[in-house]
Amino acid sequence: MKLALARLEENKTKRAANIAVYEERLKKVETDQAGWGERSQSITDLEQGLKLKEEEARAEKKRLLAKKAEYEEEITKWKKQVRVSERAASNFSKVKEQ
Repeated sequence: MKLALARLEENKTKRAANIAVYEERLKKVETDQAGWGERSQSITDLEQGLKLKEEEARAEKKRLLAKKAEYEEEITKWKKQVRVSERAASNFSKVKEQ
C-alpha cells in the first residue's frame, strides 16, 4: 500500500508539473494571439489609409482631367480666334492693296 501511495504521490507531482507546463504554454499562445490581433488591426488600419489615399488620388486625377479639358477648350477657342484674325488680316491687306 505504501508503494501504491508513493506511486500516486509521484503521479500527482508529475501531473502538477505537466499542468504548470500546459498553463505556461497556454499563456504563450494567448500572448501570440494578442500579438496577431494587434498586427491584424495594424494591417486593417494600413488598408483603410491606403484606400483613403487611393480615393484622394482618383479625385485629384478627375479634377486634373476636368481642368485639362477646360484648357483644351480654351486652346480650341484661341486657335479659332487666330484663324479668324489671320483671315481678317489677309482680307484687310487685299483691300489695302486695291
